[in-house]
Amino acid sequence: MAEAYRRSIHGRLLTEGNSDVPVCTDCHPAHRITGAAQRRKLDDEKLCGRCHATQMQRYLQTYHGRALNLGHGEVAACHDCHGHHEILPATDPASTLSADNRQATCQSCHPQSTASFAQFQAHGDHTDRQNYPVLFWTFVIMTGLIVSTFGVWGVHTLFWGARMWLDYRRDPARFRQQKANARKEVEGKLYVRFNPIDRFCHTLVITSFLVLVGTGMPLKFHGSAWARAIFDLLGGPEVAATLHRIGAFITGTYLLLHVIRLLVALVRSRAVLRTEDGRLSPRRFVGVLFGPDSPLPNWQDARDLVAHSKWFVGRGPRPDFDRFTYWEKFDYLAEFWGSAFIGVSGLVMWFPEQVSRVAPGWVVNVAHVIHSQEALLAAGFILTFHFFNAHFRSEKFPLDTVMFSGRVTEEEMLHERRRQYDRLVRQGTLEQLRVKDEWASAKWLYNTLGLVMVYVGVALAVGIFWTLGQRIWGG
Repeated sequence: MAEAYRRSIHGRLLTEGNSDVPVCTDCHPAHRITGAAQRRKLDDEKLCGRCHATQMQRYLQTYHGRALNLGHGEVAACHDCHGHHEILPATDPASTLSADNRQATCQSCHPQSTASFAQFQAHGDHTDRQNYPVLFWTFVIMTGLIVSTFGVWGVHTLFWGARMWLDYRRDPARFRQQKANARKEVEGKLYVRFNPIDRFCHTLVITSFLVLVGTGMPLKFHGSAWARAIFDLLGGPEVAATLHRIGAFITGTYLLLHVIRLLVALVRSRAVLRTEDGRLSPRRFVGVLFGPDSPLPNWQDARDLVAHSKWFVGRGPRPDFDRFTYWEKFDYLAEFWGSAFIGVSGLVMWFPEQVSRVAPGWVVNVAHVIHSQEALLAAGFILTFHFFNAHFRSEKFPLDTVMFSGRVTEEEMLHERRRQYDRLVRQGTLEQLRVKDEWASAKWLYNTLGLVMVYVGVALAVGIFWTLGQRIWGG
């Protein structure tokens, strides 16, 4: 070991008279000299970080570093890549990280890794534009997406909240009566809003979202006490990783079910899509695709946004809406774009060896940045703006139960979706959606579960934004 140390970069510098490099007692304190296998890896990393603070900070922003910091002992640490006593510059042919040896070093943990896999940037810094331009610009683009989304919907929520407060201040009694009317259940005046398959898929959405956020955000904010507490509660990083992948599988399941449901609905409407002579009409297809019963946006949504914004500031009446509002359509599309970004990048990180067979290893670094930032956007948006729009505005607080019951009251349709109500009356199809309140016996259970899920989400949001605030303002 002494000879290996003398050949290492530390030993060479010491021989040349540099006394600032670590010697034996710096890494092996006399009161606890033990074998490397007996020491916690994180203790070793803290020792390395005394002299290599910048590299240590970069390492702690990778999956390896975050997981190690939360107690995962099986991920690669400093000495797994750089060695113990034989640490040499990467330019030295004998170094574990030389061009000839780097792949073999990676294969000690990733047996199927290729030469391309070895291009993974273990200390890649997304804030370093000069040395890591791809990571830098990926981070800038994703952060710009977060800031712009939060900015627009933050202003939207502030104005909506201010309008609700103003209405209450002007006439508290009328405000409370409007809320009561919107939630009042009238016998025989309940209408179907969501089918069982929609409600089942949304239950999967809720479940997978809380699992993914509850196991992913603590990893992103690994230095926080709440993140450590969640991982301790779950049983450690290994268990959290398994749960995270289960959550990803559930996400794929509900997306597949929803797409199948859409295709089935399209097939069933084939008669509407054809002209009198039996030919498929592109015009009718577009009409169905962007019609009032579709969750895809159309020009009416732009008009609704303008009218709603005018109502916020007292420049017009509160607009009527159809089956889906513009903010609900945004949520719907965001689910697909978020799943695409998060899903693909997550698969890249889940199967890095396979991906490296067709792409360079630094693609995994890019995937990590995309996955981390898009997950922050999704979690932050849903736990704040979606929760406000769906649950925390005056008509819905403390919980909108429509995704559990699948039905709305007549009063609610008249108050919130008057255009849909009037359209169904004109078409003569409103009574086809009328149902009895068959879920009353299970209402307490669904309401309780819904409230628990919502406020677990609120607790996660508090932890996320508290830690973000500390990072931004240096608290």
